[in-house]
Amino acid sequence: MRIFNFITTFLLVLIPMVSGAQSLTNKERRELNTGILNVIKEYDRFASLYDEESEYYFLTMFENENAPVFCDILGSPKYMEDIPVSEYVKLLKDMSANTTVEIRDVRKGQLEYKDGEWLVPVHFRKSISYMDSAGYLFSVENFHDTDVKMTMHLIYDEELSRCIIRSITGHIDSDKVFPKERFIILNQDKGLSARNQKFYESLTVNGEMPEYNQFGQAILSNGEAQVDDPDVEVIQEIVSQGYNYDVVSYRFKSKNARVRLRYSYSPYAYLVKNDDSDLKTRTNAMEFGLEFGYALPSSSNMKMSINTGVGLSMSNLRLNYDFTQDKYYYYSTASYAEDKNGLYETFKYKYSDLKAYQHVRYMDLFVPVYLEFEHRLGKYLAFTWNVGAKGYSALSAEEKTPYDVTGFRNGETISLMENSKGSTFFIEHNKYNKKPFDVSVMANLGLDINLMKNRIYLMIRGGYEYGLLKAYESHTGNPFYSASHYPVIYDPYAMKDVAVHSLMTDLSFRRGTVWISTGVKFKL
Repeated sequence: MRIFNFITTFLLVLIPMVSGAQSLTNKERRELNTGILNVIKEYDRFASLYDEESEYYFLTMFENENAPVFCDILGSPKYMEDIPVSEYVKLLKDMSANTTVEIRDVRKGQLEYKDGEWLVPVHFRKSISYMDSAGYLFSVENFHDTDVKMTMHLIYDEELSRCIIRSITGHIDSDKVFPKERFIILNQDKGLSARNQKFYESLTVNGEMPEYNQFGQAILSNGEAQVDDPDVEVIQEIVSQGYNYDVVSYRFKSKNARVRLRYSYSPYAYLVKNDDSDLKTRTNAMEFGLEFGYALPSSSNMKMSINTGVGLSMSNLRLNYDFTQDKYYYYSTASYAEDKNGLYETFKYKYSDLKAYQHVRYMDLFVPVYLEFEHRLGKYLAFTWNVGAKGYSALSAEEKTPYDVTGFRNGETISLMENSKGSTFFIEHNKYNKKPFDVSVMANLGLDINLMKNRIYLMIRGGYEYGLLKAYESHTGNPFYSASHYPVIYDPYAMKDVAVHSLMTDLSFRRGTVWISTGVKFKL
């Protein structure tokens, strides 16, 4: 007898004081004590429901098949609820292949006579565990680190001189909550690779870390699984299924691929070199880029990726020259062949209050190559920086706004664009095309903001780019304006003002670009 070596002190030799007006004789008290002992004894014997006979006798201990009992079947959909005893029997039968029950610390409560019945509560502690058909152990004591506290509410049948169970209530003093819905079981695997073992060590499911029992099994609520590394996707796989659970394992897929869609703007695109301090320049640029990268294995808080891509760059060069304080005279000799004797006449032209303007737009194809470092600052934010180089291939150069000179000639207003409808004609022709190729180095700082499940990020960047080679260099060697070199002269034969050369006649520039960038990063 497992428990009755100490239960005999049981119950007390005598029934405690009886409440109510009715009283018992000494014989009835002895019979009541015997009835209580028999119920506890039979409950302890048959509660494991080891065969059909035990199921039958277990049910006969109750007032009827609808008598409410506390469901202590760990893993049951009705766990820790009050259910009819017939349902309890069916659940335990369906779920358990081998059940172990232990009763201890039995003590009797106060006898009460109410509504023509003798009532007595019996308090005890119950340990219950079972092995299911798949070989998984479910133990209340193992999961909660305590057993079940129960109270059996008995009624005494004076005619039959026996006690019958009217109901069983219970509770568990534990802060640990068993999953209410269908749950998962995770088996501990110590034969994993070092990489996967590292991921399992930081694995959480619904924010809960697995706690393995002595059999290497963890019971968890089903939900989202994560590891410390946000670039690792956790994939759940169902190995097998039980009555109310799924046995799962996890695969870990590193999101090493990087895809970036980027737009950049620069208020300062070029470093322009020119010897004439009166020439004013303004530059800007914008870029559209598609970039690809691969992150090398590293820590969960820092990633380094190798990146390249392709993009389109559009830049603008605006030139202004103001020499309104200067004036010059141009002398032209015209030949009029009205007869066999040439007729020559010299004309004097005074130019004053002149202003020159030119706007050239460039388009380039570029290929970046760079290293980027990502430092995780939190769940939704990462600090990034990168260093690398960009190679450019010139695609086109066009005058967005043609070269123009405005001012006065002999007191009359002039404008090259009005006179010639463009500045395609120069006496000293100067090309605007950049060199076919140029190379620059770059560095950027920025932030990545997590938009969706560590897959899509908003990028914000700021950086600088410096050209190692000149992108453009004029070879005329002539200044735009000097005492002997004029920007515009009058052609008496064409009867209009013509440009001598453009504003780009004596300058060079290389990239000196301040970039402000935004875009979207995808981790795949």
